[in-house]
Amino acid sequence: MHKILLFILTTIFLELNKNTLLGFVLNLFLFMTYLYLSTNFFKDTKLYRSLLLFIAYAALFAFIVFISWPPTKYVPAVSNDDPKESEIITTNMAMSEAS
Repeated sequence: MHKILLFILTTIFLELNKNTLLGFVLNLFLFMTYLYLSTNFFKDTKLYRSLLLFIAYAALFAFIVFISWPPTKYVPAVSNDDPKESEIITTNMAMSEAS
C-alpha cells in the first residue's frame, strides 16, 4: 500500500510542477522497477538494504525531476504590440535621507 502511495505522491509532484511528459513516463518506469526489486530481491532483507533501495529511488526521482523540468515561458509585461519606454524619474532627496 505504501508503495502505491509513493507513486501517487511522486506523480502529483510532477503534475504540480508542470513537468514534461517524459518525466511521467520515466516516473512510471522507475516505480515499476522499484516495485519489481522490492518484491523479488529485497523482500526479506534487512532494513538498511530496503532503506538503500528507497534512497536510490529518491535520487533517481530527483534526477527525473531535473531532466524533465518544464520549459521557461517568457510573458511580456504589456499586451501592446509597440510598448513605449518610460522616462527616468529623478528626485531631490538621496536614498539615505529618505528614511
